[in-house]
Amino acid sequence: MTRSAFATDQTQSPTDSRRIVPPLVQQENRSFPLSYYLVLPVQRAFVCALPKSGCTTIKRWLLAGIDPQSAEVPDPHTYCRRAHSLATRDAATARRCLSEFFGVVFLREPIDRIVSAFTEKFVCGATLGCFHPAREAMEAMARMAGVDVRLDTTALIGHPESPTRVPASSAVNYSRGVTFREFVRYLCECDDSQLDSHWRPQSAFIAGQRFGFVGRVEHLTSALPGLSAHLGLPAPVNSRHNSVRYSPWDGRCLADEPSGDIRRRGITPTADALLDDELRRMLTRRLAADIDAYQRARATPGFDLDSPPVQF
Repeated sequence: MTRSAFATDQTQSPTDSRRIVPPLVQQENRSFPLSYYLVLPVQRAFVCALPKSGCTTIKRWLLAGIDPQSAEVPDPHTYCRRAHSLATRDAATARRCLSEFFGVVFLREPIDRIVSAFTEKFVCGATLGCFHPAREAMEAMARMAGVDVRLDTTALIGHPESPTRVPASSAVNYSRGVTFREFVRYLCECDDSQLDSHWRPQSAFIAGQRFGFVGRVEHLTSALPGLSAHLGLPAPVNSRHNSVRYSPWDGRCLADEPSGDIRRRGITPTADALLDDELRRMLTRRLAADIDAYQRARATPGFDLDSPPVQF
């Protein structure tokens, strides 16, 4: 990982740069993982909605069933966190829900989830600028590479008609972005608590928790009708799982091409475009707990309770 990959300023950063937690991640950690556990008190159930694991589809389905007047809110993630997550309950209530209620989680194939996070958040990014947590990850990678990253300016990101101004560093080349190899090395060098939820391992969200049903994201659409019936909720009207729309490429490995360059070429890369043998080995080691959890999930489509509860 070369310093020039991230920024123009090569000044050495403090020796504890590898332990720095980005501001957005610090904020997230205050209620982690309870802000991702959505509670259904009447049904005595909870659903752990993991980022990059069908969470938008799950939240839309849940809102349609228990909060229909809010089913089409523009931002279901913020709304669900504030209105329906265990982070809004007192500690005793949250503990009781987690120990007594029927738990549900859908897991995604771990390496595919990381590829999707990179493609959606670093390559596709936002209409204007880059996804804010991706920008913070670029800053963290630059610090780890020895760059003196100081938030000495600001930038506009988001939709051009309603942009958001965020802190930025003149030492980081956000337009260049990062390569997938740099991103994977960053994941391998960080603790879970330093990582944004979109690329934080799924195992960090579910560690120590018991679930009555553990499904796989690729079977989400076929499982929701049965799950709805079990919980006494209306059948889902449209449970199509949102996914990144990948585009063709020339077959050359893009692991060492910066995300900004990939975006400017109009490519939305697949796993085949980004992974080589080294990166696959690195991710297999880093995501070992995720891979184990995924293998324990229901391997067939649909929903039933034939299998015993799963304790992670």
